[in-house]
Amino acid sequence: MLTRNTPRLPLASAEPSPRSSALVTLFMGLATLSTGCDASDVGTSGDAANLRMEQRALTSAPASCQEFKSAHSPAADGEYVLYVNGDATQPWTAYCHDMAGTPTEYLSLPSTGAASNFSQYTAGYNNGGGSNVRTLYSKVRIDPATLRVSTADQTFSSSSGLLWHGLAVTSVAYASAMNCDFGNPGLGNVDLRGTSFAVAANQFEVVGYYASGQANYSSDNQVVDLWNRGECGWVSVQGADHPFNERGAQLQLQYHP
Repeated sequence: MLTRNTPRLPLASAEPSPRSSALVTLFMGLATLSTGCDASDVGTSGDAANLRMEQRALTSAPASCQEFKSAHSPAADGEYVLYVNGDATQPWTAYCHDMAGTPTEYLSLPSTGAASNFSQYTAGYNNGGGSNVRTLYSKVRIDPATLRVSTADQTFSSSSGLLWHGLAVTSVAYASAMNCDFGNPGLGNVDLRGTSFAVAANQFEVVGYYASGQANYSSDNQVVDLWNRGECGWVSVQGADHPFNERGAQLQLQYHP
């Protein structure tokens, strides 16, 4: 009987060949470049979440102070660049308030002083001998989703004067002018120059008993001057009812780079 010895194939070596080692090194290098992590980070959920947050911070266009806080936490109160509807071509500067709690957006008003961004209820013979009430605004509350200003918000304002209108009047809503006789008129001013916004058309109305007045737009609708007379009456944003002591309405703005 013939027998044949079948040659045995050599067992595969436990050590990787130089070629396979090079391929592994190349693969890990590519993984590091694409993720920003080294091999020890792969598969660690916490590190992956941090990486995603950092990537969003670098590439996103935050539309609100809350979105900015989420990408850059912790963040202090202050001015930050936001983007209308997250559109990177429509930046604007917001003042983010209460970043440690519930972030809210305010629009800083570069034009300030006794004759800019003020509202006045001019005292008359129907106000119990009081004095003109004037409120000056340095910032106004703006909704970044709708671009509407809450004229009742007086967080960043200062007021002077006191008169009576069934109750003590100590402040006047933004974008308002009021008067309660036919003498000196109520006055007001909106000045958005130096911001990225203008006042939308047809925002104001004259209300009251024998009331008269105007809202005069100028400077590409970034400035509106208000005056009124009446017994009593006011010129203010549509929907405002007796716009004093934090009683206001919504003033529509539009993007104006």
